[in-house]
Amino acid sequence: MAELIDFFAYDKKFTTEELITVRHVASQEPGFHEAFSSMFPHPRQSSTDNLSFPDEEIKKIKHKTLLVHGREDKVVPVD
Repeated sequence: MAELIDFFAYDKKFTTEELITVRHVASQEPGFHEAFSSMFPHPRQSSTDNLSFPDEEIKKIKHKTLLVHGREDKVVPVD
């Protein structure tokens, strides 16, 4: 759990033992995994997947465009 929270936290000062313990205990509650999985059922997961655009589509944009992305984002990397 500590590694997972550390991965998601940009500022490591928020990765406290208390947070790790609370998240770990919560993840062990009956029904937690089922509840989490239910947030992304088909076709909802397809909609989430459709939010990304292939490079070929982005290159078709003919107007000046500003794309903003977190350079240090490990969860959704820019690559």
